[in-house]
Amino acid sequence: MPSKPLTIQNRVYLERVKLFFGNAVGNLISAVIGGIFISLILKSVDVPVHQILIWFSFVCLFAMTTGYIEKRYSNQVLNIQNASKWVYVRSVAGALIALMYGLSPFIFSQYLGVQEEMFLFIAFSAMVSIALVGYSIMPYYYTLLNLLSLTPLTFYFLSYSDFIHIILAMTAIVWQFLVISKGWKVSKSSINAITLNEQLQDEIQHHKETKEKLLQLATHDILTGIPNRRLLMENLESMFSLALRHDKKVIIMFIDLDGFKNVNDSHGHEAGDFLLKEVSVRLKHYIRKSDTLARMGGDEFILGFMESEDIETLTDRIINSIAEPITLPNGNIAQVGASIGVSLFPDDGDTPEDLIRVADNRMYTSKSNTKGMYTFSD
Repeated sequence: MPSKPLTIQNRVYLERVKLFFGNAVGNLISAVIGGIFISLILKSVDVPVHQILIWFSFVCLFAMTTGYIEKRYSNQVLNIQNASKWVYVRSVAGALIALMYGLSPFIFSQYLGVQEEMFLFIAFSAMVSIALVGYSIMPYYYTLLNLLSLTPLTFYFLSYSDFIHIILAMTAIVWQFLVISKGWKVSKSSINAITLNEQLQDEIQHHKETKEKLLQLATHDILTGIPNRRLLMENLESMFSLALRHDKKVIIMFIDLDGFKNVNDSHGHEAGDFLLKEVSVRLKHYIRKSDTLARMGGDEFILGFMESEDIETLTDRIINSIAEPITLPNGNIAQVGASIGVSLFPDDGDTPEDLIRVADNRMYTSKSNTKGMYTFSD
């Protein structure tokens, strides 16, 4: 059973998830580089190396977790059922990295002076700012990262209650507001752009399907679905050109059903339509990809094919096939015959119109003599 097409909203969400995971490697690298940078700051204020290594190891552990999630994600097929799970798992890994940075001021508070705190704050802000602007397709996620990393730092500054720390805290609050608002606006613009793109794709697909339907209506018989007169002429032109290049003949059969009017009168037009569709199905069994079959209108069909076997044998098969009884939708049995006129290209003419006219005349000869017969010559 074919799956139901996704809504634009779901498709936009899947595109956002793809972009979210596409940025995971950059997020991982920035986290590790930020960890190295802050480790150097901690070293400059005489934090013991083993403490720095423990802290940095956790950063690397969570970063590698992000990388592992990215690898697992890339090996699976993304769909609307599993997308939210992947976002959740990936978000947890990113949140743990942000939390490691956010708790750093408390972990190493005894080693930091005012200048180092300011430097650390700039490092945190730059990192989160880049993350928000660079990976802004999931606004809630990056807002969470910002809060986890900068909010603890803000409280840390406020805990000192002196002038310089209050200034730092106010700066952190303003910075958080600016970064979150900017990231949110960029995110909305990105989501709107993806949405517009998906809507445009729908419009293009709709236009393409409409064009195909119009072409189908213009070149095919509505009832039977086989080519109509217009497409028949184009196909015959192509067949004639091919026949001339390869020194072959093209056979045109003009087929008219015998007894069709009686079916319409006795069983109704719906039964007649059903019978025409059944006849077209039977005729399809005798054509190849290089051949053509068309309905001229009413109960008349044209069959054109490259000469490849005994014409009389093929014609007998077609007449016998059409003569097989047909069970109508109401359960009644109907039976029709076929009178056929045959013309050959280039013997009987140079154009499709000439060949069809000759075959038509010969079909009437068959019908006037004995129905259920075929005529090859005048």
